[in-house]
Amino acid sequence: MALLDEYRVELQANEFEPAGVIRRGIAIIIDFAICGAAWAGINHYGLEVLPYQTILDLIGLGFCLLYFALLNRYSYGQTIGKRAMSIAIMPKTGGILNWTQSLWRAPLLLVSAGIWGLIFRDINPDIGGAITAIVLFGNMGIIIVSRNKRGFHDYLFGTYVVKKKAQNIVTINK
Repeated sequence: MALLDEYRVELQANEFEPAGVIRRGIAIIIDFAICGAAWAGINHYGLEVLPYQTILDLIGLGFCLLYFALLNRYSYGQTIGKRAMSIAIMPKTGGILNWTQSLWRAPLLLVSAGIWGLIFRDINPDIGGAITAIVLFGNMGIIIVSRNKRGFHDYLFGTYVVKKKAQNIVTINK
């Protein structure tokens, strides 16, 4: 029983601090650069095989969805950008993200922004870009003004983005 009590004390000593909008912004820029490079590669090489731009865009969007969903689930809430900025996504209940949170939390924001951009791109590229920016910057505004630095998608799926420190890794000494 003493071992369990020591474990609880050590967990309480390692409280997590919410990550601010600057860290989150830099992390998303890194992740967008990775997704953008993959998307550009898909478009560049895909046009030789499949001449339909919308299908290639959907494949690129699918890659981005998988990038965020799989890394958030299997890399303890960290994409490459989050790992570079020492932040992670954490469920409100603690532990690691469940599949619902992993599949829909960040991709909900990215896919909604991307779909609006794709829909309006053919009508007017400026409107598509503006709507994408409104969705992304509007969510950043929510993060700035919220007390716990949570965006719309964080509230919707019960998650926090926290600063991750080496001492947050709990070890049990025998």
